[in-house]
Amino acid sequence: MDRKSVVITGSSRGIGFALADELLKEGCRVMLSGKSEENLRRAAERLKAHGERVRAKVCDVTKPSDLEELWNEAKERFGTVDVWINNAGIGQDWRPIWELDPGVVRSIVDTNVTGLIHGAQTAFRGMKAQGAGRIWNMEGFGSDGRTMANLSVYGTTKRAVAFFTDSLAREARGTGVLVGSLRPGMMATDFVTEPLRRDPERLKRSLPILNIIADKPETVARYLAPRVVGDRRQGARVRWLTGGRLFLRFLTAPFVKRRVFDF
Repeated sequence: MDRKSVVITGSSRGIGFALADELLKEGCRVMLSGKSEENLRRAAERLKAHGERVRAKVCDVTKPSDLEELWNEAKERFGTVDVWINNAGIGQDWRPIWELDPGVVRSIVDTNVTGLIHGAQTAFRGMKAQGAGRIWNMEGFGSDGRTMANLSVYGTTKRAVAFFTDSLAREARGTGVLVGSLRPGMMATDFVTEPLRRDPERLKRSLPILNIIADKPETVARYLAPRVVGDRRQGARVRWLTGGRLFLRFLTAPFVKRRVFDF
Protein backbone atom coordinates (compact mmCIF):
# COMPACT_ATOMS: atom_id res chain seq x y z
CA MET A 1 0.00 0.00 0.00
CA ASP A 2 3.06 2.22 0.27
CA ARG A 3 2.58 5.63 -1.39
CA LYS A 4 -0.84 4.90 -2.88
CA SER A 5 -3.01 8.03 -2.88
CA VAL A 6 -6.56 7.83 -1.53
CA VAL A 7 -9.43 10.32 -1.42
CA ILE A 8 -12.20 9.64 1.12
CA THR A 9 -15.36 11.72 1.22
CA GLY A 10 -16.94 12.16 4.62
CA SER A 11 -13.72 11.29 6.45
CA SER A 12 -13.67 13.71 9.36
CA ARG A 13 -15.15 11.03 11.66
CA GLY A 14 -16.62 7.52 11.78
CA ILE A 15 -15.53 4.81 9.38
CA GLY A 16 -14.16 7.39 6.94
CA PHE A 17 -11.73 8.71 9.52
CA ALA A 18 -10.84 5.21 10.73
CA LEU A 19 -10.04 4.16 7.16
CA ALA A 20 -7.90 7.24 6.65
CA ASP A 21 -5.98 6.52 9.85
CA GLU A 22 -5.39 2.90 8.93
CA LEU A 23 -4.31 3.69 5.36
CA LEU A 24 -1.88 6.33 6.59
CA LYS A 25 -0.35 3.84 9.01
CA GLU A 26 0.30 1.56 6.03
CA GLY A 27 2.11 4.27 4.07
CA CYS A 28 -0.67 5.67 1.87
CA ARG A 29 -1.24 9.32 1.14
CA VAL A 30 -4.76 10.40 2.09
CA MET A 31 -6.97 13.38 1.28
CA LEU A 32 -9.54 13.91 4.00
CA SER A 33 -12.77 15.71 3.19
CA GLY A 34 -15.97 16.72 4.90
CA LYS A 35 -18.66 19.37 4.91
CA SER A 36 -17.80 20.82 8.32
CA GLU A 37 -14.63 22.87 8.35
CA GLU A 38 -14.31 22.53 12.13
CA ASN A 39 -14.70 18.74 12.14
CA LEU A 40 -12.21 18.47 9.30
CA ARG A 41 -9.69 20.64 11.13
CA ARG A 42 -9.95 18.40 14.20
CA ALA A 43 -9.53 15.26 12.11
CA ALA A 44 -6.44 16.64 10.37
CA GLU A 45 -4.99 17.62 13.74
CA ARG A 46 -5.39 14.06 15.05
CA LEU A 47 -3.47 12.76 12.04
CA LYS A 48 -0.78 15.44 11.86
CA ALA A 49 1.96 12.94 12.79
CA HIS A 50 1.75 11.64 9.21
CA GLY A 51 3.01 14.98 7.90
CA GLU A 52 2.63 15.74 4.20
CA ARG A 53 0.99 12.38 3.49
CA VAL A 54 -2.29 13.68 4.89
CA ARG A 55 -4.18 16.63 3.45
CA ALA A 56 -7.70 17.93 4.06
CA LYS A 57 -10.24 19.86 2.03
CA VAL A 58 -13.79 20.98 2.76
CA CYS A 59 -16.21 19.33 0.35
CA ASP A 60 -20.01 19.19 0.18
CA VAL A 61 -20.76 16.15 -2.01
CA THR A 62 -24.12 17.60 -3.04
CA LYS A 63 -22.16 20.25 -4.97
CA PRO A 64 -20.44 18.86 -8.10
CA SER A 65 -18.09 21.86 -8.14
CA ASP A 66 -16.80 20.92 -4.66
CA LEU A 67 -16.09 17.38 -5.85
CA GLU A 68 -14.20 18.67 -8.89
CA GLU A 69 -12.10 20.87 -6.62
CA LEU A 70 -11.45 17.91 -4.32
CA TRP A 71 -10.22 15.80 -7.24
CA ASN A 72 -8.06 18.63 -8.62
CA GLU A 73 -6.39 19.32 -5.28
CA ALA A 74 -5.69 15.64 -4.64
CA LYS A 75 -4.27 15.27 -8.14
CA GLU A 76 -2.09 18.34 -7.67
CA ARG A 77 -0.83 17.21 -4.27
CA PHE A 78 -0.28 13.53 -4.99
CA GLY A 79 0.23 13.34 -8.76
CA THR A 80 -2.38 10.61 -9.17
CA VAL A 81 -5.53 9.50 -7.35
CA ASP A 82 -5.28 5.72 -7.03
CA VAL A 83 -8.37 5.16 -4.88
CA TRP A 84 -11.54 7.20 -4.38
CA ILE A 85 -13.97 6.17 -1.61
CA ASN A 86 -17.50 7.59 -1.71
CA ASN A 87 -18.18 7.40 2.01
CA ALA A 88 -20.09 10.61 2.81
CA GLY A 89 -23.59 9.84 4.03
CA ILE A 90 -26.43 10.89 6.31
CA GLY A 91 -28.46 8.66 8.58
CA GLN A 92 -32.00 9.20 9.79
CA ASP A 93 -33.85 9.23 13.08
CA TRP A 94 -35.72 6.01 13.85
CA ARG A 95 -39.10 7.34 12.80
CA PRO A 96 -41.85 6.34 10.36
CA ILE A 97 -41.77 8.12 7.02
CA TRP A 98 -44.78 10.32 7.78
CA GLU A 99 -42.93 11.90 10.69
CA LEU A 100 -39.89 12.93 8.64
CA ASP A 101 -39.67 16.50 7.43
CA PRO A 102 -39.48 16.78 3.61
CA GLY A 103 -36.26 18.74 3.94
CA VAL A 104 -34.66 15.92 5.93
CA VAL A 105 -35.74 13.37 3.31
CA ARG A 106 -34.30 15.49 0.54
CA SER A 107 -31.01 15.96 2.41
CA ILE A 108 -30.58 12.20 2.96
CA VAL A 109 -31.27 11.39 -0.70
CA ASP A 110 -29.14 14.27 -2.01
CA THR A 111 -26.14 13.16 0.05
CA ASN A 112 -26.41 9.37 0.00
CA VAL A 113 -27.46 8.95 -3.63
CA THR A 114 -26.99 12.08 -5.72
CA GLY A 115 -23.78 13.08 -3.97
CA LEU A 116 -22.35 9.58 -4.33
CA ILE A 117 -23.21 9.53 -8.05
CA HIS A 118 -21.56 12.91 -8.56
CA GLY A 119 -18.50 11.66 -6.69
CA ALA A 120 -18.30 8.57 -8.88
CA GLN A 121 -18.65 10.68 -12.02
CA THR A 122 -15.85 12.99 -10.94
CA ALA A 123 -13.50 10.16 -9.98
CA PHE A 124 -14.30 8.08 -13.05
CA ARG A 125 -13.56 10.89 -15.49
CA GLY A 126 -10.25 11.63 -13.80
CA MET A 127 -9.19 8.01 -13.49
CA LYS A 128 -10.12 7.19 -17.06
CA ALA A 129 -7.93 10.09 -18.18
CA GLN A 130 -4.99 8.91 -16.06
CA GLY A 131 -5.50 5.30 -17.21
CA ALA A 132 -6.32 3.53 -13.94
CA GLY A 133 -7.90 3.80 -10.52
CA ARG A 134 -10.35 2.22 -8.06
CA ILE A 135 -13.70 3.62 -6.96
CA TRP A 136 -15.39 2.24 -3.85
CA ASN A 137 -18.95 3.07 -2.79
CA MET A 138 -19.97 2.65 0.83
CA GLU A 139 -23.08 0.54 1.26
CA GLY A 140 -25.17 0.14 4.42
CA PHE A 141 -28.35 -1.35 5.82
CA GLY A 142 -30.77 -1.95 2.95
CA SER A 143 -28.08 -2.62 0.33
CA ASP A 144 -28.91 -6.32 0.24
CA GLY A 145 -32.67 -5.81 0.09
CA ARG A 146 -33.42 -6.22 3.80
CA THR A 147 -36.02 -3.84 5.20
CA MET A 148 -36.70 -2.34 8.61
CA ALA A 149 -39.45 -0.17 9.98
CA ASN A 150 -38.46 3.42 10.78
CA LEU A 151 -35.39 3.28 8.55
CA SER A 152 -37.15 3.54 5.21
CA VAL A 153 -35.39 6.53 3.65
CA TYR A 154 -31.86 5.57 4.65
CA GLY A 155 -32.40 1.94 3.57
CA THR A 156 -33.83 3.07 0.24
CA THR A 157 -30.74 5.17 -0.47
CA LYS A 158 -28.39 2.28 0.31
CA ARG A 159 -30.36 -0.07 -1.93
CA ALA A 160 -29.90 2.53 -4.67
CA VAL A 161 -26.15 2.61 -3.97
CA ALA A 162 -25.92 -1.17 -4.51
CA PHE A 163 -27.76 -0.98 -7.84
CA PHE A 164 -25.70 2.00 -8.99
CA THR A 165 -22.41 0.32 -8.08
CA ASP A 166 -23.25 -2.89 -9.92
CA SER A 167 -24.32 -0.93 -12.98
CA LEU A 168 -21.24 1.29 -12.94
CA ALA A 169 -18.98 -1.77 -12.66
CA ARG A 170 -20.53 -3.07 -15.89
CA GLU A 171 -20.02 0.26 -17.61
CA ALA A 172 -16.41 0.38 -16.42
CA ARG A 173 -15.31 -2.83 -18.14
CA GLY A 174 -12.34 -2.20 -20.38
CA THR A 175 -11.71 1.32 -19.12
CA GLY A 176 -8.94 0.57 -16.63
CA VAL A 177 -11.09 1.80 -13.76
CA LEU A 178 -12.26 -0.71 -11.14
CA VAL A 179 -15.54 -0.18 -9.30
CA GLY A 180 -16.72 -1.94 -6.14
CA SER A 181 -18.56 -1.53 -2.88
CA LEU A 182 -17.79 -1.83 0.82
CA ARG A 183 -20.19 -3.32 3.37
CA PRO A 184 -18.83 -2.50 6.82
CA GLY A 185 -21.82 -3.71 8.85
CA MET A 186 -23.13 -1.84 11.87
CA MET A 187 -20.61 0.29 13.72
CA ALA A 188 -20.55 2.36 16.89
CA THR A 189 -20.55 5.70 15.09
CA ASP A 190 -22.73 8.82 15.23
CA PHE A 191 -24.94 7.22 12.56
CA VAL A 192 -26.22 4.81 15.20
CA THR A 193 -25.53 6.52 18.51
CA GLU A 194 -27.13 9.92 17.88
CA PRO A 195 -30.64 8.63 17.04
CA LEU A 196 -30.47 6.20 19.96
CA ARG A 197 -29.50 8.91 22.42
CA ARG A 198 -32.64 10.78 21.42
CA ASP A 199 -34.77 7.69 22.07
CA PRO A 200 -33.88 6.25 25.51
CA GLU A 201 -36.60 3.60 25.38
CA ARG A 202 -35.34 2.20 22.07
CA LEU A 203 -31.78 2.38 23.38
CA LYS A 204 -32.70 0.25 26.40
CA ARG A 205 -34.39 -2.36 24.19
CA SER A 206 -31.75 -2.41 21.46
CA LEU A 207 -28.45 -2.23 23.32
CA PRO A 208 -28.01 -5.97 24.09
CA ILE A 209 -28.40 -6.97 20.44
CA LEU A 210 -26.39 -4.00 19.16
CA ASN A 211 -23.43 -5.03 21.30
CA ILE A 212 -23.50 -8.40 19.55
CA ILE A 213 -23.74 -7.26 15.95
CA ALA A 214 -21.86 -3.95 15.95
CA ASP A 215 -18.14 -3.14 15.85
CA LYS A 216 -15.83 -0.25 16.51
CA PRO A 217 -14.97 1.56 13.25
CA GLU A 218 -11.26 0.95 13.87
CA THR A 219 -11.85 -2.80 13.85
CA VAL A 220 -13.64 -2.66 10.51
CA ALA A 221 -11.06 -0.29 9.03
CA ARG A 222 -8.21 -2.68 9.78
CA TYR A 223 -9.99 -5.32 7.70
CA LEU A 224 -11.05 -3.03 4.86
CA ALA A 225 -7.86 -0.98 4.36
CA PRO A 226 -5.66 -3.56 2.58
CA ARG A 227 -8.58 -4.68 0.42
CA VAL A 228 -9.47 -1.12 -0.56
CA VAL A 229 -6.01 -0.74 -2.08
CA GLY A 230 -5.23 -4.29 -3.17
CA ASP A 231 -8.46 -5.79 -4.51
CA ARG A 232 -8.23 -6.08 -8.31
CA ARG A 233 -11.71 -7.44 -9.06
CA GLN A 234 -14.19 -5.51 -11.16
CA GLY A 235 -17.49 -5.30 -9.29
CA ALA A 236 -16.00 -6.50 -5.99
CA ARG A 237 -18.18 -6.36 -2.89
CA VAL A 238 -16.10 -6.46 0.27
CA ARG A 239 -18.06 -7.50 3.38
CA TRP A 240 -16.88 -7.29 6.95
CA LEU A 241 -19.86 -8.72 8.83
CA THR A 242 -20.39 -11.96 6.92
CA GLY A 243 -23.13 -14.45 7.78
CA GLY A 244 -20.59 -16.81 9.29
CA ARG A 245 -19.09 -14.15 11.54
CA LEU A 246 -22.54 -13.04 12.68
CA PHE A 247 -23.63 -16.63 13.41
CA LEU A 248 -20.52 -17.21 15.52
CA ARG A 249 -21.22 -14.10 17.57
CA PHE A 250 -24.73 -15.17 18.41
CA LEU A 251 -23.50 -18.66 19.18
CA THR A 252 -20.91 -17.39 21.65
CA ALA A 253 -22.97 -14.47 23.03
CA PRO A 254 -23.82 -16.26 26.31
CA PHE A 255 -20.10 -16.66 27.03
CA VAL A 256 -18.47 -13.64 25.35
CA LYS A 257 -19.80 -10.29 26.54
CA ARG A 258 -19.03 -7.65 23.91
CA ARG A 259 -19.25 -3.98 24.87
CA VAL A 260 -19.05 -1.85 21.74
CA PHE A 261 -21.18 1.14 22.71
CA ASP A 262 -20.21 3.55 25.50
CA PHE A 263 -23.66 4.28 26.90
